[in-house]
Amino acid sequence: MRSIQFQIFIIATVFVLLTAFLQTSPITTSNFVAGKLSESIYLVTDLSSLFFLSYALLQIPNGFAFDAVGVKYILPISLILTCVGCVLYWQADNGIILAISRFIIGIGCSTAYVGAIFIAAQYFNNRYLPLLVSIIEASASFGSYLSDNMYSNILVSYGWDIANILLIVLLLFLTCYAFICSKFIAPTKKTSVVVISSLFQQLSTLFRNPNLRWLLLYSFFTWQVIMTFAGLWAKQYYQVMYHYSRSNALSIVELYWLSYLAGALIVGFCVKELQAIRVTMITLAFLGVLGYGVLTLPVLLSENVVLLATVFCGVSASGIVLSFSMIAHMVDKDNYGVAVSLNNTVIVLGGFLGQIAFGKVISTFNFDAVYPIGKLDGHLYSGILMLLVSTLCALGCIMRVICFVKQRAPSTVLV
Repeated sequence: MRSIQFQIFIIATVFVLLTAFLQTSPITTSNFVAGKLSESIYLVTDLSSLFFLSYALLQIPNGFAFDAVGVKYILPISLILTCVGCVLYWQADNGIILAISRFIIGIGCSTAYVGAIFIAAQYFNNRYLPLLVSIIEASASFGSYLSDNMYSNILVSYGWDIANILLIVLLLFLTCYAFICSKFIAPTKKTSVVVISSLFQQLSTLFRNPNLRWLLLYSFFTWQVIMTFAGLWAKQYYQVMYHYSRSNALSIVELYWLSYLAGALIVGFCVKELQAIRVTMITLAFLGVLGYGVLTLPVLLSENVVLLATVFCGVSASGIVLSFSMIAHMVDKDNYGVAVSLNNTVIVLGGFLGQIAFGKVISTFNFDAVYPIGKLDGHLYSGILMLLVSTLCALGCIMRVICFVKQRAPSTVLV
């Protein structure tokens, strides 16, 4: 049975990798699709973003579904939906089919991350959860990397059809593998009908937990900073603020992500007990304040200082991995799936709203008009100040959590 559980976790982790791959693949494929449909690349990009609509809307329902019916049926069905969506995307000959395909892919992929964490919590000892979550995070980052590098090379070398066929064959293999393994998984002990009122009851129970509310805010602010800076604006920041070349700016952004991955893997390997989780999360939050605090100094920094601050910012972002581990010490086993999906929903919203807010801030405010800052760009400087405020908010939230969360009784902790 333990062998089957490991295999199910591997399938779920690979599914997370493919989900990240499919999330970011339009960056690589938009030109091909635009030429194929004779549409503008802007329209193709907008239609492709429907992936995120279904993905975000289904996070909480998916968590409830995992708690109610388990992984036995959800994982294979999700892989089938993803495969169907990819086939439609491959064969799309108009904007409507393209939009439908991306929406279906989003539905299928919406269970990947929550499902992988749910499997890790259900099948393995709780002390290994940080490590397993860090592996899941690393697989997602690797999926994005493959989409941006290897996939683009395959498209150029072998063409649209071969690239999609390879992806679909991989999904079909994973689907068949999941079906075979699911036959050895016992169905969930819950046999009651899944009803909306039960979901609202679970959410109500979770929101009455003040520690969970503060942890959700920590996740919101932490991921807001990650996706706003490294996920969107960092390259422009380094180019405009420090006049780095595009390649140098991209290299520094890559350093951020490598620091994040290294931090995630290290905390996953080394941090297992609640007390260690507390200390590590608050240390990483302080590190984020220090990193962004250095970047907000109203002077042009040396390249070494910029690189060190970027590493601090990247490593501090790995605290998001431990937020899922902390949840295991806040909720009981029956509510863990919904709690994880709720945390993931807040994370998605943090990144989405943070990017919008940052864009508004740098287009509206010029700090140079308030206080002259010399050669620095006043608009981007205002944006970095916003990120510093967000890191301070994250620090305040996690300080509130670690002061009040207590070790749960062994019978109530996920094992």
